[in-house]
Amino acid sequence: MEGLCDHFDLKTISHRAKDIFGRFFNEKLFREQLAYFEDIDYREQIEFVGKEVSEKEIKNFLTETAMASF
Repeated sequence: MEGLCDHFDLKTISHRAKDIFGRFFNEKLFREQLAYFEDIDYREQIEFVGKEVSEKEIKNFLTETAMASF
Protein backbone atom coordinates (compact mmCIF):
# COMPACT_ATOMS: atom_id res chain seq x y z
CA MET A 1 0.00 0.00 0.00
CA GLU A 2 1.38 3.38 -0.93
CA GLY A 3 1.30 6.34 1.40
CA LEU A 4 1.30 10.09 1.08
CA CYS A 5 5.09 10.11 0.87
CA ASP A 6 4.84 8.08 -2.35
CA HIS A 7 2.72 10.72 -4.09
CA PHE A 8 3.34 14.28 -2.90
CA ASP A 9 6.31 16.13 -1.49
CA LEU A 10 6.03 18.88 1.10
CA LYS A 11 6.67 21.59 -1.50
CA THR A 12 3.70 20.43 -3.59
CA ILE A 13 1.43 20.18 -0.56
CA SER A 14 2.45 23.64 0.66
CA HIS A 15 1.89 25.26 -2.73
CA ARG A 16 -1.53 23.66 -3.07
CA ALA A 17 -2.49 24.70 0.47
CA LYS A 18 -1.48 28.30 -0.35
CA ASP A 19 -3.69 28.14 -3.47
CA ILE A 20 -6.64 26.85 -1.46
CA PHE A 21 -6.30 28.81 1.81
CA GLY A 22 -4.37 31.88 0.68
CA ARG A 23 -3.16 34.05 3.54
CA PHE A 24 -4.69 31.66 6.08
CA PHE A 25 -2.05 29.02 5.36
CA ASN A 26 1.20 29.41 7.29
CA GLU A 27 3.93 27.14 5.97
CA LYS A 28 6.17 27.59 9.01
CA LEU A 29 3.33 26.61 11.35
CA PHE A 30 2.46 23.64 9.11
CA ARG A 31 6.05 22.36 9.30
CA GLU A 32 6.08 22.77 13.09
CA GLN A 33 2.83 20.83 13.36
CA LEU A 34 4.24 17.92 11.33
CA ALA A 35 6.95 17.39 13.94
CA TYR A 36 4.83 17.93 17.08
CA PHE A 37 3.84 14.74 18.89
CA GLU A 38 3.30 15.80 22.51
CA ASP A 39 -0.52 15.71 22.56
CA ILE A 40 -1.12 12.47 20.64
CA ASP A 41 -3.65 10.22 22.33
CA TYR A 42 -2.23 6.70 22.10
CA ARG A 43 -5.25 4.98 23.67
CA GLU A 44 -6.84 4.23 20.30
CA GLN A 45 -5.20 1.37 18.43
CA ILE A 46 -4.14 2.02 14.84
CA GLU A 47 -5.40 -0.33 12.14
CA PHE A 48 -2.86 -0.41 9.32
CA VAL A 49 -3.83 -1.07 5.73
CA GLY A 50 -0.99 -3.02 4.21
CA LYS A 51 2.43 -2.84 5.85
CA GLU A 52 2.58 -1.82 9.51
CA VAL A 53 4.84 1.17 10.19
CA SER A 54 6.41 1.81 13.58
CA GLU A 55 5.78 4.96 15.55
CA LYS A 56 9.49 5.75 15.32
CA GLU A 57 9.45 5.48 11.51
CA ILE A 58 6.44 7.80 11.29
CA LYS A 59 7.97 10.38 13.63
CA ASN A 60 11.31 10.26 11.82
CA PHE A 61 9.67 10.68 8.41
CA LEU A 62 7.50 13.61 9.53
CA THR A 63 10.33 15.34 11.39
CA GLU A 64 12.77 14.95 8.49
CA THR A 65 10.14 16.16 6.03
CA ALA A 66 9.31 19.18 8.17
CA MET A 67 12.96 20.14 8.53
CA ALA A 68 13.89 19.67 4.85
CA SER A 69 14.49 22.84 2.91
CA PHE A 70 13.09 23.51 -0.54
